[in-house]
Amino acid sequence: MNNYVIIGSSAAGVGAAGKLREHDQDSRITMLTAESVPPYNRCLLADVLAGKKTTANIGLKAAAAFVDKHIDLQLNSFVEYIDTKNQRVTIRGDRSIPYDKLLIATGRSGWMPDTPGSQLSGVMPFFGLTDTERILAYITQHAPKQVVVIGAGLTGLECADAIKSSVQRVTIVERAARILPNQLNERGSIFFIKQAENHGFIIELEATVVGIEGRKKVEQVLLSTGVTLPADMVIFAIGGRTNSNLAGDAGIALHNNAIDVNDRQQTSCEHVYAAGDVATVFDQVSDIKTQNGLWPDAVMQGMVAASNMTGNEKRYAGTVLVTSSTIFGLTFVTAGAIAHPPAGLTLLVKQTPDFYHAFLTNTEHVLKGFALIGNIDNIGALRKKLLDKTPLF
Repeated sequence: MNNYVIIGSSAAGVGAAGKLREHDQDSRITMLTAESVPPYNRCLLADVLAGKKTTANIGLKAAAAFVDKHIDLQLNSFVEYIDTKNQRVTIRGDRSIPYDKLLIATGRSGWMPDTPGSQLSGVMPFFGLTDTERILAYITQHAPKQVVVIGAGLTGLECADAIKSSVQRVTIVERAARILPNQLNERGSIFFIKQAENHGFIIELEATVVGIEGRKKVEQVLLSTGVTLPADMVIFAIGGRTNSNLAGDAGIALHNNAIDVNDRQQTSCEHVYAAGDVATVFDQVSDIKTQNGLWPDAVMQGMVAASNMTGNEKRYAGTVLVTSSTIFGLTFVTAGAIAHPPAGLTLLVKQTPDFYHAFLTNTEHVLKGFALIGNIDNIGALRKKLLDKTPLF
């Protein structure tokens, strides 16, 4: 009988727990999470903000079966140290648990920069369920009229779009020269910005917050560009930081601040595996190691890790970074190297007032990336070409 321990309760951890029990009916499975709530789908937090879903119905169905599967989910369990030599994890409160095989699925954590005034009432991050509940409670109690959302990545734009119907004005501040800087090229960003402005959003690019002012409650935001924005609520939606310190402190090899794993999701330590946002994976398009924060991929990585932890060899083929969402009334899908294309590639663009399509190809016309905004009818065929590395035409 083995002791399997999982650190983290999001996509990779939940996927791994189920697969561990599938392969091993008798061994002990313990999932440790610093969260105070059962596992939930982070992808749906913007829907909770928008009132389309409640906190109660974004819980993971797979996690609901943990009791029946004899999976020991321990909430409020912050792991402080991994002893890879003696194969034990230390939990805050002077507890420790032994393991035979360990999965690190710690993902990322939301954060706010130490900006002057960030301690004022009405200033908060948007990343997890607790953040979402705080934002909703503040809107209900204080009825803010002018909200500033920091960050124009996917998290920031989904947050801004979700709260727009509850407030009078939303201004989005982004340090980069375009919105969705990790998903879109410049022309795609311009197309999206026009749609956002048509929906009443104000966007400040190439700007950072240098100060937040107010008497107890936030009243205005000062930008590096010299612009002052009136605000009675500020939301930092700038994504998360990779929780790789635990692995690094244990002597486990890292790659670009994420845990380095092989195609079995195994780390440099024989009995330790990693999956999800915290791990590096092979990108099938760019042929380099990268991080992938996509939910389905994290689940798959967790399942691959679990299979190998139980002695059932399984290999992860790698990822294709595909991002999709619906924001400002537009559905979009991006994939591959469209946002930061390597030298020597050609960009093909087709655009109308209603949609924007961009395709990135090499000299043999092999598809290396694409962006579809407003019309995604060909997504299946394009994704296949990207995976198969076949010519676009």
